Amino acid sequence: KNKHEKNGRRRLTMSASVHFKCPCAVETEITRLYWCRHCVCLRCPRCVLQEVDSLYCPQCLDEHMPTSESKLNRNRCAKCHDCPVCFSALTTVINTDSDADPAKQTSHLECGFCQWSSKNSALSLPVNDLQLALKDLTKTEAADRMSKLVEAYQKRASEEHRSQESRRQTMTHALLRKGRMGGRFGFQRQGQTHNRAECASKCRTRVNKVYDAAGNQWVDATDTSALDQLQSRATSDIAALPHTLFTSPPELSQVPTIAQRHAFPEAKPQLVKDLVPVQKHLCAKRSKRCRQCQHNLIKAELNPQSIKFKMQLFALHSVPSVKVVEPPQLEVGKTSSVKLVLSNPLDQALLVLLRPSPIVSADLPANTPITPESLLPAEAAAAPAGGDGEEGKPKEEESKPTLGPVFAVSGTAEVEYPVDPVKLGENDPVHELAADDATAEAVTDANGVVVKSAGHNVYVTLPITPTKPREDVKFGFMMQYTYKSASASTFRTAETPAQDVVNEVAMTVVVQLGPPAA
Repeated sequence: KNKHEKNGRRRLTMSASVHFKCPCAVETEITRLYWCRHCVCLRCPRCVLQEVDSLYCPQCLDEHMPTSESKLNRNRCAKCHDCPVCFSALTTVINTDSDADPAKQTSHLECGFCQWSSKNSALSLPVNDLQLALKDLTKTEAADRMSKLVEAYQKRASEEHRSQESRRQTMTHALLRKGRMGGRFGFQRQGQTHNRAECASKCRTRVNKVYDAAGNQWVDATDTSALDQLQSRATSDIAALPHTLFTSPPELSQVPTIAQRHAFPEAKPQLVKDLVPVQKHLCAKRSKRCRQCQHNLIKAELNPQSIKFKMQLFALHSVPSVKVVEPPQLEVGKTSSVKLVLSNPLDQALLVLLRPSPIVSADLPANTPITPESLLPAEAAAAPAGGDGEEGKPKEEESKPTLGPVFAVSGTAEVEYPVDPVKLGENDPVHELAADDATAEAVTDANGVVVKSAGHNVYVTLPITPTKPREDVKFGFMMQYTYKSASASTFRTAETPAQDVVNEVAMTVVVQLGPPAA
């Protein structure tokens, strides 16, 4: 019996999940969210902008590569290669059975995982010649055709952009002349001389040319003959299949997979023996910005060998996290207790207020933002922030509370929440190491909710009653708290210390416990 109970709890723990809702109504784990300290709200991956800071090779970890050099090498490393079979890193091996003269020693590439060797592709050459041979592998007919297509389409795109810019400037000049402001901005039309010979010579020089208003000159017209020649055309001449395909069974071990063929499309290998080493793709270090205020949320160091961040505003480091400790044995119509733990990552005490979220209905859709003040009673909305002020500290800067939007949740259970705010202690690792488990205090709320405090972790036992059979037990609540942060508009000096700003936050938390017992 105990074994079955443990297995049941393990399955419930695996199915239990806690998600936070972003202001854009996206529901995800707290580990995938960011915290914008300027907007004072959560940000999901859809609410951030990504920018590439630097490119580097993950194998050699050289200095970050400039964008021009990476484009020249097609975003690949010129020195490192991957195995064409298992895509592991290849190492250069010097052949010991060759001549003793170092200038005549040959080398080859070998995979330490699948033991593939470049000797299978007749690539056993001196070190310098081996690098040149690997570069020549990319110079194929298909690669030349692709580069010509890319160049032709880039030329056409630049010409279309230039023509659009010309039309835009022409319309701007016409509007300025119509408003009699051309003389002020230098767009006044000047008088023209009517010389027949000069006009004829200009017309002869402008044959097959178009006027570029951006450059104020005549340029050659778009030449589409090269692009027409490179385009693919349907044909009825199809090569016949080899007769061995019908007379003998195919050897699948000698046929490369689709992934192996797509790794090097220029060569189009038909057999495993035709596989060649693949240049390693470059990796990128990206910075992430908030879409609304354009401030940095994630900023890594440019050095490829460093794993440090200049700025990392993860929600896990700024927002109290919620976890399911002991999921109950759920039965429809019966009340059980679910144990949650609230952890405070900040270095200040917090007063967290838990309130039930409204239920989704026809009048209240799931993704409709709701004002948090309408869900809180008057005495709860006026509750003080975490902790009393101490003497000698700078006074707090008076600011208007910045409550974020909350959302309705399609809950399938009735849950009782604590009436009073839950106090979370500050996150002090030194104090937690010296503290003992016996110092934990258990308090029973007026609503019958048991709250146990242990450092910056608080365990809350909530009575829950599932209401819908054959559906996952799901409930949501609103978590509101107040914290202090340094003002970005003030500078900390010895004479004028930085002032603190009081920020009030409200967010929606959704807990899913899995299906109830049949």
